[in-house]
Amino acid sequence: MNAIVDPIFHSASQGHAQLARQILEIIFKLRRIHLEDAAAHDSSAEMAPHLPKIQAAIERQAPIHMLLPAFPGKSPNRNKTLGAMPDLAERHALDNLYRLCEDIRALYPPGAQVAICSDGYCFSDVVYIPDAEVAAYMDELSAYARGRYGEAFAFYDLKDHFGYISDLDSQREELLILFSDSIEQIKRQCQDEAAMRAMYQGITRFLFEDAQGMERFAGQSKTALQKLARANAYRVIQRSNAWSRLLERTFPDSVRLSIHPQFRVSAKIGVRLVDSADAWLTPWHAAAVKHEHGIVLKKRSDIDESRSALVFVDGRPSHFIATAA
Repeated sequence: MNAIVDPIFHSASQGHAQLARQILEIIFKLRRIHLEDAAAHDSSAEMAPHLPKIQAAIERQAPIHMLLPAFPGKSPNRNKTLGAMPDLAERHALDNLYRLCEDIRALYPPGAQVAICSDGYCFSDVVYIPDAEVAAYMDELSAYARGRYGEAFAFYDLKDHFGYISDLDSQREELLILFSDSIEQIKRQCQDEAAMRAMYQGITRFLFEDAQGMERFAGQSKTALQKLARANAYRVIQRSNAWSRLLERTFPDSVRLSIHPQFRVSAKIGVRLVDSADAWLTPWHAAAVKHEHGIVLKKRSDIDESRSALVFVDGRPSHFIATAA
């Protein structure tokens, strides 16, 4: 017996599929693609991991829920950053994410929401950011987002998931027990998998640069700092992957975003939060520079302060304004 397809249902389903593609095309405008994967692929293959989640939300007439593990806390290297608290770099990143939500709302009235799932507590002890600084950073960031943009943003961190455990060290241990791979397995993956290898190299570079600008490592050789960075990079990946796995199980219907460049066909969509010449640079590893064409991220040590004016907001350094070509 041949199945009978309701033409009205079929037409609605086709319309939902087309709308899902249009929404994903909007998200893809912010996409960061890994340099090793620059050549164009089949767009259907690139969209396939994400379309079912978007279409399911459309069928429920619910907001498109996007999940971004990000905003862990400011790098303690003041050759990169202006201070320990959010500044224009983070505010501009949130502004851009809100603009993404509004672009989706213009096409799809239920709109979109971004859940900022800070991974700061997951590895703060490995990257030498005190937990108290992570807490203050996140409090200010969420106050800005919620005060300015209301329900467009949600926030979630280790404390929210493991609220039944009283201290952060135990919460980090529980994360590893429940969701992590061994360091040896991660090392093998970094050798065998291109995406993991790229992440390891990027994180090693960041950790090495951070250590060079921290007083606690003054006097240590570059060789020693490079060795430390390599060891800690595996630990950061271990915890980051565990956090990602936790989020996947907690928010299975969310579109997965990433602050790192991704390969074209991937379960995650790498997104550009703020313009930068370095695709791996983030607001928490840099300072914001305003110029006539917009805002860009640069490491503080790369900013020519003789041609830029440092701007303070509420008594704290916030960003630079380029004053000369």
